[in-house]
Amino acid sequence: MKTVRVCICWLLKLSGANWLFRHFNRHRVLILWYHGISQEGFDLLKGYDERHLSPSLFRRHLRFLKARGYQFISLDEYLEACSRSVALHKSVVITFDDGFQNVIENAVPILREAQAKAIMYVVVECAKSNQLLWTDRIEFWVRHHQSDTLQAKFSDGIVNYSLTTARAREIAMRDIKKRLRKMADRERQVTIERFAIPKESAAVFRIANFSELKNVDHGVLQIASHTMNHPNCANLRSEAEFNEEIGHSKMELQQVVGSQVRHFAYPAGSYNDRVVAQVKKFAYDTAVTTEAGFNDASSDPYRLKRVGTNGSFIMFQAMTSGSYFFLTQVLRRRKRGNT
Repeated sequence: MKTVRVCICWLLKLSGANWLFRHFNRHRVLILWYHGISQEGFDLLKGYDERHLSPSLFRRHLRFLKARGYQFISLDEYLEACSRSVALHKSVVITFDDGFQNVIENAVPILREAQAKAIMYVVVECAKSNQLLWTDRIEFWVRHHQSDTLQAKFSDGIVNYSLTTARAREIAMRDIKKRLRKMADRERQVTIERFAIPKESAAVFRIANFSELKNVDHGVLQIASHTMNHPNCANLRSEAEFNEEIGHSKMELQQVVGSQVRHFAYPAGSYNDRVVAQVKKFAYDTAVTTEAGFNDASSDPYRLKRVGTNGSFIMFQAMTSGSYFFLTQVLRRRKRGNT
């Protein structure tokens, strides 16, 4: 499927569609969505979930945008421009989800080199307790399971997974995470602990600790909240859970960085009207989603859209222009019309 998407992106480039859509979207703000910036040669996630990009590819992204006249701004600057009705021209906000240490180690020097800035959304309990994201724990468990089968016990029954091939392991990882994301937060935590997953993992998945978050140059990398434990926020049930995940995460980060934490990211893009109300209650100024698209002065600051990234540079060119999203929307409408 990715091969088909790459071929489509080549057609968009060669046809001039990227240039046309880049011009059309020049007054809309592009919020880029990254996770980690790994060491060169890291390929553990290749073809599965390429959320950790190489430094050379990240540098190439920034150089590509600068060569086409884009300016790198912060979310604070975006809000200021909106409040003053100042038109923004080819503006980019760079975001990193989860709080990986490799962003500080590998991305910050490249950001400085490009005279760019970014914001990193931190899962506070992982940073505080030096533990992996629960999603990375699941992947490590499945990827390193010694048997050709794996038995996972959920509250509604036992599921047996085949692990005979790399592809089968990827299917198992996706399915286990999908099932866990549907659960109430406490049930998810209890289920994961029942799995008895080993604690070790590749260093690339390490979350930055409080000391690293405190000492990073906040003029280059602003720190923001991604909850305490990375739940699907739409599955939170009680006021206590909202207070912990959305309110307490902000308070702890502010104590660490010594300044106001103004911005929030919904883990896995999970939110609803109640979640948005809670984000507003705790006085965040923005919240970003995983919904694809661009933003302008009329955009809801608590439902900001982003453009994702992966290992394909040709896809990056099409997605940052907007041509890719326009074409996929047209194809979806046509598919619905034929059903």
